[in-house]
Amino acid sequence: LIDGRKFVIRFYFTVHNRRLYLHHRAVLIVHGLPYDRDSTDLGVQVRHDWFRDSSQQSDADDSAYLRLLHEAAEGPRWRAAIARRLRAAQKALQPLLEASDEDHFTLVGGDALIETSGEAKLIELNMYPNLYSMNEMVDKRVCLDVLKALVHLRRVRLFWRSEE
Repeated sequence: LIDGRKFVIRFYFTVHNRRLYLHHRAVLIVHGLPYDRDSTDLGVQVRHDWFRDSSQQSDADDSAYLRLLHEAAEGPRWRAAIARRLRAAQKALQPLLEASDEDHFTLVGGDALIETSGEAKLIELNMYPNLYSMNEMVDKRVCLDVLKALVHLRRVRLFWRSEE
């Protein structure tokens, strides 16, 4: 829990040349309502609509808010938990891995929960991830970095190929 609230980690990975690369940037989406394990309220258990970053949150605010994973104290541990879970899921991702090569890649966006044990639970993987959030912090410090990494991947490959 963060501030007594449930949270989801929005992360990205690239599948290229039969390998999976977890991006180092991700977003913590902190639910708006305090967490109650026994609650059946969707606002507590599921809903994590967000429209502002954590600097715009007040103590009385019940809106979801965002934080950057790499700036969170537990960020490296949570990212490592997601990486372990993705390694464990590689068999299910095998068709995607096999379809990739030096010239073909896929960007995947995912959501994960961190269990009380510290392990990640993958909630969903999106084959068409949204890289525009309407939140300047996320767009500049996560989505733009993810896109730069993809451009770099292609630029390195095209440059190297031109030398062949």
